[in-house]
Parts: sequence; C-alpha cells; structure tokens
Amino acid sequence: MDFMVKTVFLLLIIKQNLYILCVPDYWSEDYDQGKNCQDEDLIVKIEKKEVKGFCEAADGNLSDSQVFHECKLSLGKTLAGLCGSTAVEEAGKLLFCKNDQRTMCCSSNFTCVENWLAISDHFIKTAVDFLKDQKKWLEKEKTKGYESCHSLNTSLDASICQQDCEKYEKSTFATNCKKDGGFFKCCIRRDKANCHECRFCCTMLMCTMNTDKKERHTVFSNYIVNDNNTVDSNNISSKQEAQELFYLTSILYKAPDYRCLNPTSEKDATKWGAYDPTELVNAKSKEELDKVNRNKEIHFRGLKKVKTYPFDKRFMNYEDPEILKLMTDLLYMFSTLGIGKNKKRNWKETYGVDHASKNTKQEANKVLLDCVKAENSKFAKKCRKNNGLFKCCLGGWNLTTFHDTRKYLKKLKLISSVEEDLCADDNCFVNVNVHFCATRNSESGLVNLEFKTPLANPLGGGWFGNAEQNSKLKSESFDLRLGSRVQNCQYLDTCAPTPVAFDTTSVFLHAYDRDSFCDLGMKDVSYSISYKSDETKEECMKRKYPNIRICPKEKFDKKANLPERGRIFTGAMETLWKENKKKNVKNKKNKKTQNAREKNIREFPTEDEALETTVRNLFGLFLIY
Repeated sequence: MDFMVKTVFLLLIIKQNLYILCVPDYWSEDYDQGKNCQDEDLIVKIEKKEVKGFCEAADGNLSDSQVFHECKLSLGKTLAGLCGSTAVEEAGKLLFCKNDQRTMCCSSNFTCVENWLAISDHFIKTAVDFLKDQKKWLEKEKTKGYESCHSLNTSLDASICQQDCEKYEKSTFATNCKKDGGFFKCCIRRDKANCHECRFCCTMLMCTMNTDKKERHTVFSNYIVNDNNTVDSNNISSKQEAQELFYLTSILYKAPDYRCLNPTSEKDATKWGAYDPTELVNAKSKEELDKVNRNKEIHFRGLKKVKTYPFDKRFMNYEDPEILKLMTDLLYMFSTLGIGKNKKRNWKETYGVDHASKNTKQEANKVLLDCVKAENSKFAKKCRKNNGLFKCCLGGWNLTTFHDTRKYLKKLKLISSVEEDLCADDNCFVNVNVHFCATRNSESGLVNLEFKTPLANPLGGGWFGNAEQNSKLKSESFDLRLGSRVQNCQYLDTCAPTPVAFDTTSVFLHAYDRDSFCDLGMKDVSYSISYKSDETKEECMKRKYPNIRICPKEKFDKKANLPERGRIFTGAMETLWKENKKKNVKNKKNKKTQNAREKNIREFPTEDEALETTVRNLFGLFLIY
C-alpha cells in the first residue's frame, strides 16, 4: 500500500495517544505578588517578537487572583491552538505583569511535540480500566472537578446527568451565584472511555456574572455537591482541571470529548446537540441557551443565541462498531441511520472533506489524482482569478485502533462480540482531501480561508485562539475553528525520498500565493527532522500545479533501491507521466503545425515586396513595348 499515507496514519495513532497522556495543566502557579513584573524586560521582548513566546491579557474589576486565573486560561487556549497539529511538549515559563486592573501574562520558550514515533498503549488501557471497575474510574474522573458522573454503557442517553443539573439548581453554588447577580449553568458532558461499552456522562457547574465594567466573567464550582448539599472540600487545586479542559480545544479524535450538550435542542436525549464552548461560557441568560439554531447566528430579543451544533451519530464515534463499518465500507448500507451508503458522502457530510477513498492497493493513488483534478476545477480557477492560492490538503485516518481495542477487550472477555475481519487488508485506512482557497487582504495582512465544502461541525481539530492576532488568519469570531479536516496536511513532493509534511499547519494555512508557498519549510514525517528539497524556488514557482511536484520519471526511477516508503504514489505517477507524454506529443504536433504555418507565411511576399514586384513587372512591360 502507499507508504506515505500509511505513515501518516501511524503517526495519527501515536499523536492521539500522546495527547491523552499530556492532559493540559500548563501552569499550576497561583497569583504571587512577589513575582509581579519580575521579568518585565522579557515580556517586552516577547511582545516585540524578539524572543520566542506569546502573551495574553485580562482585566476587570476582579481580585488579583481572579484576573490572573482568567489570563492563564487565555494563555492556555492560545498555546493549545499554536500546538494544535500535535500537542504541547513544554508550556514554557509563565511570566506576568499586573498594572491597575490589567494583567499581562506570557509564556516564554514553549515547545510543541514534533516527533510521534513513541507508541503508547494508553488508548486500549483506558478502555480496560473502565470496564474492569467503572465506579473507580468515574470517581477518579470526578476529581477533575465534575459534580457527578454516571455510566451509560452503550447508550447516548445522558438524561441522568440532566436530572442532576436540575437538582443542582438548588445547590449552595447556584444559590450564591444568583445572589451575586450571576447566571447559573450546568454543563452536561457525554463521552466514552475508548470503547462503545464505555460511555458515561458528567456534570460541571459554572456561574457567569458582569463586572463593574459590564464585562462577563465566569467562575466554576470548587467543590463537589453531595446529595445532602454539603461541601466536600477535597483537593481544591485539582478542581481547576475540568474548567481548563472546558476552555481548551480538544481534537476529539482518539481523545476526550469535553463538549457540553444542549438538553433543549432535541426531545430525544440521545440526539442532543453540543454548544459552542466559547459562546456557552459567556451566556448570561436562559434565553441565550434554549433552542437549537442549526449553527446560525440567531438573535432573540436583542440577545445573541449561543450556537448549538446538531447531533451527528457519525461524528467522532468510531468506538461504535456499526459507525466504524459505515465509514470504512463503501457498499455498506446502515439503514437505521438513514444516511445512505456512499462512503465519500458520509465523510463529506460529517467532516467537510472533498475526497475520501480507502488506502488499499486498488484505491491508494486516487487521493493524489484527486488533487490534480481539483487544480482544474471551477473552484480552483475562481480562486486564482481572485488572486488567491488554491490548496489541496491530503490527510489520512487510521481507524484500526478502534477495532484493535475491541478485539483486545473481547480477548479479555470484557465485551461479548467483535467482527474479527473488519479491518483486514487495510480496510480501516482512509485517505481524505480538502480543497480550499487562501487570499490575503493587503491592508490588514489577514489571510482568509474559503473551503469548497461547508463544515457542519467545526469542533475538534484545527483551532486557533485569537486567530487574527496570533496567526494572521481572518475569523468571524475571536477563535477560529476549522475542524479536524486540516489537522495534518502532506507536502506533495513526489521526488522526496521519504514522506514529508509542512513544518506546522499554521504556516501552510497562511500561505496565500506561490511565493509564500514555495518558501514553506518541510520536515520528514517519521522523524520530524528538517527536509530540504533539491527543487529550487524558481522551479517551484514554475510548477503546473502549485501543490504538487510531479517528479520526472527518470528521477523517480532512481529511487528504485530505496525502501517502499521512498516510492510513494507509484501508481498515480504512472498516470501523470502518461498524461504528460500525451501532452508533450500534442505540444510537438502543435509546434510543428505552427512552424509550418510560419513557413507558409514567410513564403508569401510582404506588401512592399508585392508592390516592388508589380513595379518591376510593369517596367518590364514598358521595355517590351
């Protein structure tokens, strides 16, 4: 099979497992007046981009510790976005400087995980731990700061957590929130511990109020409410974890799901949609939350409604064996879902991709040929007409992990059934392409990304906090959410001896013309070491397809002695070479015809030559007569 894409699949497995192991708890420091403005010179240098780092600010009529905590949360969100294509390796040194009611906090020398070769068995281990002792597992989950957690087995019905939320309306936290003029909210989180039989739900309390400056500020409960409404003050510091995870983005794929459900979105509790996290935390009235609005900005009596993304059983639900089969089998009809039998359609509707194919020997090369075809599409031509750069993002999904987990759980007799051969012959490897256009506003310097296919649910995956300031990407809201479809994009250099990728997702997205695209750095996919192409920038600028370097056959054939991973896209290359050969023959024929026409034209006299000949002929007649 095509080793380039297969390697990406392997890295995706590793990446997701590492992400789960690295649960964000970036800066545990509490506010310390003694450290205030201790590194002011370094903060200034970070602000001026003279040293590596980034900053966020928070203000308001709050206590020093509250403003400091708000600033840390903003910093954590931005860091998660900057490392969105992998995970955070080192959060860097935390710096802060408070002036009056404004606090500036910065991270110095943060690093993102680059190398995904270390394989972890944590994905399977989580499912095993849950099924062996569900009560123990859920109690541990509650220590993150959740008020209650319940096992749902294989069900998606989280109404038991909604019943808890109704009870917490009378809790001490809710009562104090209302006394202070705040709006009490209860988040219902529905998730799974990496298997279909491992589903659960949890609740988390929050209170949103206005400051004297009429800014909205949200606090979370720092205690667990018991049945008798007493406070259990165990390990307060760990309670910050749930709220930090709520604010941070989650890639969702093989990772925890921290979204909050909207219990008013559907009557059927198994089909509740999920709130937009940023808008949910700022909501300050019941009217802003109620009723699903299908991802549109709807105003109710002057209040902006919080977006609710509709439920889709296919979305990040590969733990369900029937969903796994639906998304990997081209001919499989899952009639109870009522969503058709076409795999491409399922992937397009669910994740906003433009191409989907298996990575089997028969289909592996379709993904590259789709990028070539897309270069000649109406969408790409319109993009170029508007001075934009058309881009084709090639990525892959390795869904084998979900099936392997079920097989292992069946072996341990923790579940009763599994379809043994579901992922045989690379059936659970899926290639996807996303087509989009990048244009740059010369005045603002912001790059606008227009995708060919609309995205129904942007939660999970690519996420950029304070996108316009930090990433120079145009965004209709403070945070830009692009979903999982541009999480990993390959650099399509078919002359490369090994699969290569862009240095970061952010720089690839920001490229807006051939010049900026040809300046992009690359790295080896497997080892994350810098890769330098032997193609010059001038040659890159002259490519027929900006996204794809079509390696000449003579050069490609020299890689015959390399391992399989060096001979990527062999089948697709054969097709492209044939097309180029036909084109060259046609060009030679056209050139020969053109030369003949030019020769024929040269055989005809010019007007001056014709006049001179006429005069000579007339003069000759005069001599005769």
